[in-house]
Amino acid sequence: MSQVIIKRSVQLMTISDDGMKFIQEKEAGKFNIKHYNPATEEFEAYLDSANIPTIGYGHTKDVKLEDKMSKQQAEQLFKAEIHSHCSGIHKYITADITQNQYDALASLTYNAGPNFLQGKKLTQNINAGKDVEAAKEFLDINKITNTKVQKEYSRGLQMRRYEESVRFLRDHNQNDPQI
Repeated sequence: MSQVIIKRSVQLMTISDDGMKFIQEKEAGKFNIKHYNPATEEFEAYLDSANIPTIGYGHTKDVKLEDKMSKQQAEQLFKAEIHSHCSGIHKYITADITQNQYDALASLTYNAGPNFLQGKKLTQNINAGKDVEAAKEFLDINKITNTKVQKEYSRGLQMRRYEESVRFLRDHNQNDPQI
């Protein structure tokens, strides 16, 4: 028996709890754990891979390296910021998508910015219903802009994009000839 894939209009969607956990793990998970003190439940600011001062779950606005933030503050800030980052999904994606696809796109836009989807081949493939081709596009989004404003390959981004592409196709039947 084949699995039914439920797709809905992005205008009716928001990020799921599972999607939020996924992003939080990527932004402050095992790779950034040295910047979190479990005894005090505080995050410390650090320089991310692009040398941008960052704290909590990927927050960068007005951060100084001496800053500290409680876990509760980081959670509140993340929840406030995630919805504004998802605005690009609502603005540029016109096709119906699954919750896992929405969550994968939320991770991407949280990391790359809400307007990242504008004019991208990824967006064109999603809007054309070409899910497999769209998932492959995630894998090419693997460069950071360093402080010298140069693009450079990031293994960490490559891993994150792979996980996002897997999540994007999670609801598809593995016997689908496109996969």
